[in-house]
This record gives sequence, structure tokens and C-alpha cells, in this order.
Amino acid sequence: MSGLGDDALRTAVLKTLSDDIGDTITGGKAGLRDAMTEAGAEKAPARLPDGTKVASVLLVGGEPAPRITDPAAFEAWVRQNRPDETEVIVRESYRKAVLEDARKAGRAVDRATGDIVPGISFERTTPYLRVVFTTGDTGGRELIRRAWRDGVIDLPKVLELPAGEAPGARSQRTLPPSRDDYAAHRCACKHLVYADQKPGDPCRFCPCTEHKPKAAAK
Repeated sequence: MSGLGDDALRTAVLKTLSDDIGDTITGGKAGLRDAMTEAGAEKAPARLPDGTKVASVLLVGGEPAPRITDPAAFEAWVRQNRPDETEVIVRESYRKAVLEDARKAGRAVDRATGDIVPGISFERTTPYLRVVFTTGDTGGRELIRRAWRDGVIDLPKVLELPAGEAPGARSQRTLPPSRDDYAAHRCACKHLVYADQKPGDPCRFCPCTEHKPKAAAK
């Protein structure tokens, strides 16, 4: 990819993927953890469709561990018995409030007294990117999801994944062909026909002017 437009699209796609994958990972881990706990299993093998083992998922932790449940009581005990192990801590909420006041004023001053607050200096921040998706009947996130499901976006290219080893280089075993769960909803142009489209409308992604599912075209 080259150019700001391509780079911006790649960033938006990666942001969508990251959020979706993060949610999926969280849900998937929780489901597997509960299933392993219920089955009393400590290990589950992860295998490719051809049976090749690629990893093991281990259920770890769960044993009793000490933690501080009453910070005030613990801190009082430390102050009385080990005062040398204490330190002054400024509440994070107050720290943020002082910095916000300094940002608004353009200088480090106490908003109540006008006194200069020592120890604060203004430094240039590091620029960062924030993705703002378009809104409307169909938001930008969903349009991106549709585009990669439809093959309009080449995910391996976007992700810049390394090329896999040539089939048969280390083993003659091959994976079964992937199943297209959306085959019945694809037009002859290979793009999906969505629920909000009327059969026969122009395709959104190619010059096809008779966009309809394969089943309807028969």
C-alpha cells in the first residue's frame, strides 16, 4: 500500500480487526476456561484441521493467593509497625486536576490561589492516531467488515503477514478446502448481496449491474 489514503484505510481496518479480535479472544478464552474447569481438564490440545498439533492451552491459577482487601487497615498497621516503609502518595485524581488546570491556563498555577506550582513543565507530546469511523445507516466499522467478507479488502496484504511455507515443503498432508458459509448469498460477480439490497441492484464493489444471489439467478 502507498499514499495517505491507503495507509489510512489500513489503519481503520486494523483498528476494526483489533477490536473485534479482542472481543472474540475474551469471549473465547472465558468459554474454554469454563469448559475445562467443568471437565476437570488442565490441558487442551490445539490442532489444525488435518490433525497437526500446533499448541496446548493450559488452565493455570485458581489456587488461593493472598491479597489486600482492606487497604486502610493494612496501611495503618504499616504506619504503626514499619513507618520506614511508607511514603507520601498524591492521589491520581488530584494530579490530573492540577495538570488539567495548568493546560487550560497555559502555565502551572493553583487555580484557587494563583500561586505557581513547582515541579511542572510543558513538554511537547507525541502525536498519535485516533480512528473516527463514519456513522449513518451503516457505520464505517460494518462497511469494513462487509468489505473483507466480500473479498474487497485483502486481509493478508493489509496485515502484512509473512508468506507461509509452500504446501508439501515439510509434509505431504494438505488442509481440506475452506467452506464458504456465504456462498448462497453471493452474486456471480463473487460479491455478497446484503439484506438491505434488492436483487438486481448494481453491485457496490464492481461494475456488475444485475447483482443477485446465485440461488435467485437460477
